[in-house]
Amino acid sequence: MSVFVEIFTRFFMLGCTSFGGPAAHLGYFHREFVEHRKWVSKDHYAQFVMLSQVIPGPGSSQVGFAIGYQRGGWLGAISAFLGFTLPSVLLMLLLVWANISLENNTLLQYWMHGLTLLATVVVADACYTMWKQFCKTATTYMVAVLSVVFLFIWPFGLGALALLLITALVSGYLPIIEKRNTVELADVSHANIVGVIAIILFLFSFFTFSVLAIDVFFDYYQAGSLVFGGGHVILPLLQNVLVQQSEEMILAGYALAQSVPGPMFTVATFLGGVTGASSGGLGAIVLMGGLATLGVFLPGLLLMMFAQHHWKRFSTIPKVNSAIIALNAAVVGLLMYVFISVVLPHSLLGFIDGVILLCGGVWLFWKRPSVLWLLLAFSAIALIRYLVA
Repeated sequence: MSVFVEIFTRFFMLGCTSFGGPAAHLGYFHREFVEHRKWVSKDHYAQFVMLSQVIPGPGSSQVGFAIGYQRGGWLGAISAFLGFTLPSVLLMLLLVWANISLENNTLLQYWMHGLTLLATVVVADACYTMWKQFCKTATTYMVAVLSVVFLFIWPFGLGALALLLITALVSGYLPIIEKRNTVELADVSHANIVGVIAIILFLFSFFTFSVLAIDVFFDYYQAGSLVFGGGHVILPLLQNVLVQQSEEMILAGYALAQSVPGPMFTVATFLGGVTGASSGGLGAIVLMGGLATLGVFLPGLLLMMFAQHHWKRFSTIPKVNSAIIALNAAVVGLLMYVFISVVLPHSLLGFIDGVILLCGGVWLFWKRPSVLWLLLAFSAIALIRYLVA
């Protein structure tokens, strides 16, 4: 098996099973590529997560893109992106074409809730694992805890960007005595060209073209260029950019994106497909949905590669090394905040959910089963609950 086929296959499997949003995806990536396959080190992974939070774009997809590049260069990065995104894209296009509603399918609702419980266990495990790795001193404990408090005061969105910028600025004045060898990220070929392309395309996105396909691409490119803080932030930006779409349709696509596995940015696939459906058949749905998907993901992926390349030059400076230690702790706080405020409230809906989460967490902590076994177990529990109900 070639390295590119391997990368695509591993990410495709995750793309088929990664329910729960960006935080859950980061948990799945950590378990699969850091702990199990060891494609990247814990320090590399933490820096990928940190970079994905300070530049615009889909955070989990950016981390996956960086892991793919680390494993196989540009082709590896593209393989990772296609593998992780393709299942969700195909499902969203199918929903547009067949005009399928998920709301009336009780079995599917039970299954999706079961997968939400699975994602909660995975995120909790990622919080614990990253806390052990990056919070080893009183100072890093303080940074992580204060990060959670800060995000509760400034709700998730631009608050995540503000948190990391403030942490970077004040880290030089913190008593960080932890010594750590800085891990350099891989050089990215043609990184400066990539950065220039990202900026030029962003400037073009403010113009109106007479070709619908081009307008669709640039509308979504502009939205994708301005998203800080993860997939949930895409909603208000789409409402501002897509004046031709009704608010009800945007909200419907947003809800569907949370109901299927993979990145939430594939809400763009659904909305682009709706635009195509209004002007043509299946071919138009695929074309417009594909252009919208490319447009919304492309800026974040390009900027991730540009930032990774230039981060290497700064990471060897002592003050920057201290900032990395503090930022790693802040990222742990960020993940804990998402778990407490977003993931847990959507999964813990009753006593039985609590028992399932507790048992699943103990199983994962002590036995470290693969994601496939976890998926089968939580799917079986969902089926039993459906039959009993």
